[in-house]
Amino acid sequence: MFNDPHRIRVSRQDLYDKVWSEPMTKLAQEYGISDVALAKICRKLDIPYPGRGYWRKNQTGKVVKQIPLPLNSDSAKQFATIHWRVEPQPVEELSATMKERIQSEVAAEQKIEVLDRLVSPHRLLKGRMTELRSPKVDNYGAI
Repeated sequence: MFNDPHRIRVSRQDLYDKVWSEPMTKLAQEYGISDVALAKICRKLDIPYPGRGYWRKNQTGKVVKQIPLPLNSDSAKQFATIHWRVEPQPVEELSATMKERIQSEVAAEQKIEVLDRLVSPHRLLKGRMTELRSPKVDNYGAI
C-alpha cells in the first residue's frame, strides 16, 4: 500500500488493548479522530470497549470488569485503517495589492444605486406589480 502519513493500520488485538488501557477520548486524539469515530470502528470490528463510568469507577478503586475480546475469523475484520482528520490551515494575511483592490471596490464611486420604482418593467412583471406591492398574508403568516 501507499505510505500515507494520514492513514494508520491497526490490528484488532492492538486496538482492543489500547481501548482498555486508556479512555477513548485520549486514544482518539492520538489517532486524530473523534471518540465517536473510534467507537464506530470498534463496533465494526466487534471490539468491546468500556462503557460510561468505567474509568471513573476504575479511578475510585471499584472493581470493574473488562469484557474479553470475542473470537473473529472474518479476515476482513482483523485490521482497521484509521484516516487522520486533516486540520484546516490558518488563513494567510492578504497581500497589499489585494487590500487595495478591496478598498477600491468598497469606495463610494463604485456604489450602484437602484431606483425605488421601475421605469419600464417587463410586460409580465407589469401585470403583477399591484399584487407584489400589497401582499396577502395567509392563516399561517406566510406571504
